[in-house]
Amino acid sequence: MTIERCIETCDAADYKYAGLEFGNCDSVIQLPGEQVEDTECAMTCSGDATQTCGGPSRINVFDSGRPAPETVQTLETPTGTWDYTGCYTDSAAGRTLSFGINIPGGATIESCSAACTASSSGPFPLSGVENRNECWCGHELGETALPVDDNLCRGVCTADHSQFCGNANRISVYTFTPSAEPPPGACEQASVANFTLVAEFKEPEEDGPASVPLKVIAVEMASNVIWTILSVRIS
Repeated sequence: MTIERCIETCDAADYKYAGLEFGNCDSVIQLPGEQVEDTECAMTCSGDATQTCGGPSRINVFDSGRPAPETVQTLETPTGTWDYTGCYTDSAAGRTLSFGINIPGGATIESCSAACTASSSGPFPLSGVENRNECWCGHELGETALPVDDNLCRGVCTADHSQFCGNANRISVYTFTPSAEPPPGACEQASVANFTLVAEFKEPEEDGPASVPLKVIAVEMASNVIWTILSVRIS
């Protein structure tokens, strides 16, 4: 490891901070980390003996200048609002929110709340993100759930480094409030037949088609979680 390699690696992954200790990246200084004298980071880098790479339980931190991540307080959707409720304890033995949803690539506040709304077991009025990438839904908080300091939910989302997504055994909970506007009217026609789903080219080739047929493939990524893949063949 060298300073340059560490910074390049963290920068390519869109992190705010790069740290020389074991080549760490993050977008927030995790608690209870605090600044110490530079002389305590005097261990030479294995990749370049002219540089220092932290020390025993000490890390050199470099700041990219990117904005710091934040706790999303309010998320507006077409049907209502998700509001941050707080940081709560959680464990495998006593879940704060009982229904887990697997989101490939990791959850964000937006993707988790959308999944809790669209779930066939829902819709759920509560959503929660935990351990940087997990999504949980529920109708009520578990009996063992305890509110804790918001600073304990400062794990940066794996899928979006501008947001916090709970932390290990700590879950950021959001509550849904429906919109006061009336729901959309009922469909005029309950069944539709003889149609073809197509994708239109935004900038079609001069001698090419304006659209191509789409094929819908339903894939069960995990138990009770089905994702729809739109496939198209372009020759």
